[in-house]
Amino acid sequence: MKDKNNVMDIAIIGMAIKIPQANSLQQFWNIIVNQIDTVKMLPAKRRHWLNRYINTIPCNHRDIIVCPEGAYIENIEEFDNELFHITPKESELLDPNQRIFLQVAFKALEDAGYPLATVKNTNTGVYVGFGDDSDYYTLVQDLQNQFSDIAKTGNLRPVIASRLSYIWDLKGPNMMIDTSCSSALTAIHVAAKALRSGECDMALSGGIKLSVLPNKNNSNIGVESPTYKTKPFDNGADGTTWGEGVGVVVLKRLEDAKKDNDRIYGIIKSSNVNQDGKSAGITAPSQKAQEKLIVNTWKDSLINPEEICYIETHGTGTILGDPIELEGLTRAFNHFTKKKQFCAIGSVKANVGHTVHASGVIGLIKVLLSIQHKIIPPMTNFNIANQNITFENSALFVPTNTIYVKNKMICGISSFGVSGTNVHMLIEEAEPKRIHTISKYAGSNYYLALSVRREDDYKKLQDEYVAFLNKNTDITSEEICYSALYRKNHYNLRSVINFSNIKELINILEEGPKHRKWIFSDSRLEELGELPDFYKCFLAGNDINSFIEPKTNDIRYVKLPGTIFHNKNYWLEIPKSFRVSSELYHIERTQPETTNKLELTGKKDAIYTETEREVANILQVLIGVDKIDVSQNFGELGTDSILLTKFVSEINKKLNLNLKVSDLFANPTIKSLSKFIDSKTLLISVNDETEEKASQSDDIAIVGVSARLPRANNIFEFWDNLIHGRDCKGLLERKRKYECEKYLKFIGDLHEDDFFSEGGYIDDYNCFDYKFFNITPKEAELMDPHQRVVLEEAWKAIIDAGYTEESIYGTNTGVYIGYTNDFRFNYWKMVNDIEPLSYSMAVAPNLSSIIPSRLSYVFNLKGPSMLIDTACSSSLVAIHTACEELKNNICDMAITGGARINLMPVSNKNRNIGIESPDFSLYAFDENANGTVWGEGVVIFVLRRLKDAQKNNEHIYGIIKGSATNQDGMSAGITAPNPQAQIDVLRKAWENAKIRPEDMAYIECHGTGTNMGDPIEVDSIDKAFQKYTNKKQFCGIGSIKSMIGHLDAVSGAAGLLKILLSMQYGQLPGNINLRIPNNAITFEDSPVYYLKENQKWEKEGRKRIAGVSAFGFSGTNCHMVIEAKDNDFHSNINYREQEYLFVLSAKTKNALWNLLYEYNNFLQFNITPPLINICYTLCKARPHYDERIAFVVKNLSELKQEISCFIRNGKNLFESECEKLKNIYKNTFSYMHNMAVSFMDGQIPNWDELYIDKFEIVSLPTYSFEKTPCWLTIPRESNEKENVQRCVNHNTSGGDIENIILLGRDGNSFSNIEKEVALVWKKVMGFTEINVNSDFYEMGGHSIAMMEIVNSLQDKYSVSLTYSEFNDNCTISKLAKIVESKKGENAIGQYPQIVPDKRTLYDEFMLTDIQMAYLLGRRESFEMGGVCTHVYLEVVTKLDIARLERSLNKVIARHPMLRAIVNNDGKQKILQEIPYYHINIRDLSMSNKNQQEDAIKKERKVISHHVFQTGEWPMIGVSALKLEENSYYLFIEFDMLIADGSSLQIIGNDWMTFYDNENIQLPELNFTFKDYMKGLMELKSSDLYRKDKDFWLKRLDTFPDAPSIPYVCEPELITKPHFNRLTATFDRKKWGIIKNTAQNLKVSTSALLCAAYAEVLAYWSNQPHMAINLTVFNRYPFNEEVNFLVGDFTSVMLVEIDFTTSDIFEERVKSIQKEIMKNLEHRHYDGVEFIRELARKKNRIGEPIMPFVFTSMLFNDADNPWDKLGKTIMGLSQTPQVYLDHQAGEMGGELVINWDYVSEIFDQDMINSMFKQYTDVLEFFAEGQE
Repeated sequence: MKDKNNVMDIAIIGMAIKIPQANSLQQFWNIIVNQIDTVKMLPAKRRHWLNRYINTIPCNHRDIIVCPEGAYIENIEEFDNELFHITPKESELLDPNQRIFLQVAFKALEDAGYPLATVKNTNTGVYVGFGDDSDYYTLVQDLQNQFSDIAKTGNLRPVIASRLSYIWDLKGPNMMIDTSCSSALTAIHVAAKALRSGECDMALSGGIKLSVLPNKNNSNIGVESPTYKTKPFDNGADGTTWGEGVGVVVLKRLEDAKKDNDRIYGIIKSSNVNQDGKSAGITAPSQKAQEKLIVNTWKDSLINPEEICYIETHGTGTILGDPIELEGLTRAFNHFTKKKQFCAIGSVKANVGHTVHASGVIGLIKVLLSIQHKIIPPMTNFNIANQNITFENSALFVPTNTIYVKNKMICGISSFGVSGTNVHMLIEEAEPKRIHTISKYAGSNYYLALSVRREDDYKKLQDEYVAFLNKNTDITSEEICYSALYRKNHYNLRSVINFSNIKELINILEEGPKHRKWIFSDSRLEELGELPDFYKCFLAGNDINSFIEPKTNDIRYVKLPGTIFHNKNYWLEIPKSFRVSSELYHIERTQPETTNKLELTGKKDAIYTETEREVANILQVLIGVDKIDVSQNFGELGTDSILLTKFVSEINKKLNLNLKVSDLFANPTIKSLSKFIDSKTLLISVNDETEEKASQSDDIAIVGVSARLPRANNIFEFWDNLIHGRDCKGLLERKRKYECEKYLKFIGDLHEDDFFSEGGYIDDYNCFDYKFFNITPKEAELMDPHQRVVLEEAWKAIIDAGYTEESIYGTNTGVYIGYTNDFRFNYWKMVNDIEPLSYSMAVAPNLSSIIPSRLSYVFNLKGPSMLIDTACSSSLVAIHTACEELKNNICDMAITGGARINLMPVSNKNRNIGIESPDFSLYAFDENANGTVWGEGVVIFVLRRLKDAQKNNEHIYGIIKGSATNQDGMSAGITAPNPQAQIDVLRKAWENAKIRPEDMAYIECHGTGTNMGDPIEVDSIDKAFQKYTNKKQFCGIGSIKSMIGHLDAVSGAAGLLKILLSMQYGQLPGNINLRIPNNAITFEDSPVYYLKENQKWEKEGRKRIAGVSAFGFSGTNCHMVIEAKDNDFHSNINYREQEYLFVLSAKTKNALWNLLYEYNNFLQFNITPPLINICYTLCKARPHYDERIAFVVKNLSELKQEISCFIRNGKNLFESECEKLKNIYKNTFSYMHNMAVSFMDGQIPNWDELYIDKFEIVSLPTYSFEKTPCWLTIPRESNEKENVQRCVNHNTSGGDIENIILLGRDGNSFSNIEKEVALVWKKVMGFTEINVNSDFYEMGGHSIAMMEIVNSLQDKYSVSLTYSEFNDNCTISKLAKIVESKKGENAIGQYPQIVPDKRTLYDEFMLTDIQMAYLLGRRESFEMGGVCTHVYLEVVTKLDIARLERSLNKVIARHPMLRAIVNNDGKQKILQEIPYYHINIRDLSMSNKNQQEDAIKKERKVISHHVFQTGEWPMIGVSALKLEENSYYLFIEFDMLIADGSSLQIIGNDWMTFYDNENIQLPELNFTFKDYMKGLMELKSSDLYRKDKDFWLKRLDTFPDAPSIPYVCEPELITKPHFNRLTATFDRKKWGIIKNTAQNLKVSTSALLCAAYAEVLAYWSNQPHMAINLTVFNRYPFNEEVNFLVGDFTSVMLVEIDFTTSDIFEERVKSIQKEIMKNLEHRHYDGVEFIRELARKKNRIGEPIMPFVFTSMLFNDADNPWDKLGKTIMGLSQTPQVYLDHQAGEMGGELVINWDYVSEIFDQDMINSMFKQYTDVLEFFAEGQE
């Protein structure tokens, strides 16, 4: 058994909830058991406010959208600010998510029986699942902009968690976790892990989701139910409905909970997190990942899964998600048991909607209440089981009635994030334990302690107690008294009731406070009587800790009525007036001066100094209260560092002083501050606290690194900047500034006083190599740039660690990314502003939780995937979390770090948060420090357990010895630093690391350059060291922020990178911008000194140890200890001059050039490793791509010279220079030069031969991505109506010239015709960026796309452009020249444009040539005739058969050809009356399996080769065998006289669309197949047709025969042919390689497959010169609706195969491609006509002339609609006079090959061998061979 299976049990001891229609656990339970669906319209009060807001605020970028129905909380504006000591003004400005979570968390603590006095200053952690910003700050900016600076803290995401720690002074870890829909359960999982590891002793955890702007927050993303009913697992499920809710649970270790006699709702036996990795899409669920997660969780718990009685599923009611989840659960159970239908399932989403980030905790609370009541409630909104789910064969069932459970309950709960992060948790019912010990006070007298906040609360409290006592009759008097005194919060108003039994207590409560036994704190002494002393202490107002009795812990705690809330409305008011300027609006509000009289309290004598009154008056304006206690802490008054900064500014202005913010922290009350002002003295006190020892953990190795930082595109440039002391901050680049201004003007948010901050900015922030990651241009454009930079830098870090895509694929690798969302601007907001119609497409590319998940998806990583937001400490906390996961064996490798890009670095006094430097100079620890400067960047690390890294001989940058996190708790303000917390986190990390602190050589400080924060941090370091040493000035300190700015969430990772590079290069870089040390810092008497100059840092006999700190704005602190891995590796390096092989590769020539350029720079730095190590690393520890270069050199100087020569010659000559180099090496006959040539030719040499010994893997540049701009195009217009129209045009037109980026020419000079040709390519292929020299086929082009492009260019320029001309000139540059040269020529053969004619729709009309051939082929007089051109399918479905029938008839009504009849005279006609088609059903549900199989075989025999009768309707067939309830075996057939291959796709799509929504109205089709035939007749009278006819008839005499293969039966002897099918499938990876092979050969994939088919036919026929029949799907553009029609648009085209001219396959493929292109130009003369002429010529009329067919549907990669119908069992097609039909198609991203053949003709072994030979050729291609 693995160690991780020995999991410590976690007890859930308290919980609270707030959902629609329920503010208590009991109300919530009533909703569940009564099956109430809480989804309604938005409450009237909220709807009225929202309408006023939309109508009042003139935001031209905000769409007015009707709010959807949902599960909405009624009063989200209510809040009891007094209970939490938050000022009224701050309460109004506070994000309602913070307000409501705070109140529910308070209730959860009360429910657990923990008064605030008992949790204060304890090691209690807070873990909150929360997602993207709530938009409340947007409302503040719109409605009360003058307070926007003060409101920032109250609207920061991570503060939702840290506010609890701050208010209640909690010292444990604190973090906000965002994994989208699984956030809350992930947070609880992380909290449980923290309890098990000892990081905290109690934890508050949960999640919240509110829709502040429901018209925006609930925008449709594609999974919503149109009926607003969430119906999990029901057959009528049509999507999910959004809901609001919050839930919080309180957790403790089980042993602690039992020891403290806590009430236990349930026990967390185990929980696990994993990631989908690669699935059908980044937001699509993975059944395999869910199955694996659940199995592992159950194994960890050591329970028997047969004992699980209930699982609360994720159950969203979506068509995709529910069956996948049930399949995962079913398979999980199958690992352990074969029992059926013993475990119930349910989903709370049916009651409260999908509450996204809160859904997991709400589901958990439902489970806990079920356990408490011993009931499994029935599922809401469930009637009939989903037909895609087979419950009968599963362990699962959906309860439709209440189930009462007698045995111990064990329940599971699942939560699956759209981010791909999955969580499963197992909950066990606690053992019932009744404890009741009689204390010495038991007897006839009992005392109930009561306390309230207001006098009028007593009445409500009386009523609640009476109701409670009448309901809970099993509770004893002693339990009531104990719980009331010791387990409840107590307030100022207190009283005690003396009673002898419960009945008397009820009577006293009913009579009220006048009863003589109701004693109050102001009662006379004689009234107190024999009242025990501790009750007297209670009445006197003493704290609970002063009257705890040891024996009381033996009494059972019972939950009594709790604190009475006094909620008030704290929602923003809408102003009565505003004025609008031409570009932006301004609400006429100014900061109000106080008019209410201020009352001061806090002094017994009520005498207040003048200074106290002046200071208090200034504060009153800012916090909006009428009464201030001069002795109360500023933090308790509701201030934070931002407000205090403003407070100091106002004091200095009005009192003519020069105070600093740090003076307020030293004097945190009005009384002490006033005294300081008067006396000019400063008192500093620091309190030390006792430390706790941490347990030893395994060391973690950092094995891979990558970064992009200001003025540094890689870590080597970063190190060069460090060592040379460069200040990398500066002005915003002009082009970027212009783009920002353009956007801000567009949305009307650019103000006169706005300016763009100086800061640390990265290069190419808007670029992304989307092709490298196989991401479409459009998705890349919509993708949050944070996702893009993390993806690129993570890939580089993986390469740096020595891994490839193949080696990391599917591994147990976790991803942990620190990220803080910008609540002012984010990319999703930009998408919504600029392209609102792309909003739903932008969901996955912009969800914060997708940032880590996209890595997991791209590389199919199976470990946990988490986004961690603790503000400025996010990245270091993410790295800490990754270390803990590695130590606990949750993952085997971790990718971690952080990213920050400042999308809109615009500043003014309202946009800043109060800590910015006014002159953009960051002087950390300097006397002139006046604030911070923001920066941006991305830093990614790859981590491994040290023992694993050493075992694999991996390069180790450094070793993480230990780390710790904690929380500030109560400080001078929620965003103000807490010195003691910083001391604690430093000491805890050092002890976890098991180091001697005096061995620390350097600490990379948080050092933000604020005159408040810097002295506090240094003082905390001093005091932390005092516990261990008295040494002075032995440890250097510094801050990277002085050089690159404050990178916000990335700052900790950047500091860690600085330390690692210092260790690697043996030098501590000096820190810039220190002139005069801050006078509040005394370095002389400190253990630390400021490291100003570069300093050598070599081993010198002692360990090299350093620390790095990050302190979050949220109050979450993190410190990490790093030790250098002083490499003892000694290889037998012989440094004599010898030949070395230096190799580089990339996916593209541009990327290879960029990489070479990067190495040219790298080799100039004075950090170059030995050449042997460089070459060893590049050969053996790097992936090798297609574009390559190699150098054979003898030393570094020679290498530098070679690379420098290439760089000097320039990029344009790069390719030719590579060829020259290769030719030189070819003529140099040495082993090393041969290996270089072999490598450049694409082979992988045997590196083991080259490197017999092991050498050191070293840090080198990894990959240089192409810098492709991927950014939203910002329009110039700012008028609202124009904006809306622009958005429509942008999404419906092909775009304009500005929306396409052309590359490939110096100076970006392109002709207008090149731009116009590029637009045609964009319209057809979807690329927004095209190199004019890129080959069409290398870009993924195919024949259909080619034909569309040619047709479009012919129409646009009226030129005669041939396919061969296109094929010979298939780049934009060449094609533009061809088009230009043809201008002015008379184009041949413009297609006629046909106007629909409904008047003649029901008249007879002619057949096409192919239809006529099919009709004649039915005649048995034709050789191999008597066959209907027929497609046949067998499908097992669980869909509603009656609904299928109704939907099918809607399809028949929509498409006239589905009600056509074909007569023997060669005419066809559409029936005017729409007939109704009945699906014939035969019930076999009572038959056994053998009888059913026999029936299926009989039906197959009849239907598979059925010939439809001419002149009769229908020409389609659908029949069914009912196998069991809700399971049908369908037989489906189509006569291809009325439909081609594309038509079947249309039919399937329409059928499933009507099935999904029977009321849907699809666009009307006016153009019909009959109209098409009119156009075809006109075409046959054209010059184009005559020209093509001449082309073919000239070839008549020399055209070769079809292949003649040995047959077992002569075809003319077969009267009734029967067809069989052979099938092969090539998965995504193999199919991708095959496509790449075609692109490299510059041919279409169809041509490549056709060549392989021809090779097989030529071999078996021994005919190198032959012809095959190619199916062509001609839909001539007679009308724009032609591509939506059902009809037989098929034609055939003969292809001449001549292998006599070459034996080289590559040349044969290109020859076939050329032949196909040439023939396609002349396709207007149909192949059927040419076959007739061949038959006459050869005197073979009636015989099969061309019976070998090649059909390719590879132009259509859409999903197969028939998969939605059910599971396809078999398929078959047949065509008259065809012996073998090859069919290729792409389904679900895979290549599917079918061969339909006449079974009577071919020997079975032979046809099997032929098919194997063909698939072996494709397998050869799939291995990357050519």
